[in-house]
Amino acid sequence: MDIAQEFMPCGQGVGAIHELEPAAKILHDMVAEAERTIDRLTSIRR
Repeated sequence: MDIAQEFMPCGQGVGAIHELEPAAKILHDMVAEAERTIDRLTSIRR
């Protein structure tokens, strides 16, 4: 794919961006949410 020649849509999601965060914080938040979900599902299973 030659990005100089291809159509690359962008801007449609810009309205959903309210703040910029470092990738490390996003990853940390995702892992924390996954851990909470696993804990919740584990407690339901018991």
